[in-house]
Amino acid sequence: MRHVKLLIHRLEIDGTDLPVALATLMVVSRPGLDHLDWEVVARTVGQASMELGRNELEMTVVSGADPAGAPELSSLSGAAVVVRHPDSTVVWRGDGALVGFEESWLDQ
Repeated sequence: MRHVKLLIHRLEIDGTDLPVALATLMVVSRPGLDHLDWEVVARTVGQASMELGRNELEMTVVSGADPAGAPELSSLSGAAVVVRHPDSTVVWRGDGALVGFEESWLDQ
């Protein structure tokens, strides 16, 4: 199993920016499967008011650093389903392809 956890710099849900205090993207590649498993966990600013269901997520993630140590940002998108939203945290599970993800990011 190969995996990577990326910090989300900006998160947009169905075309609307979601203010977050902290958000991460976990991506897992399992042997024998032809798709990636992915999940977003976001602690929102204020109370989360998401409904269970499918959303289109657009996110800017910190995907690495340049030789001087400055963060490199990448844009990703995909459909995901809200699986729970306790208090100010929302958890989405990927429901299809994660567009823009590069396999070389696994095991960073």
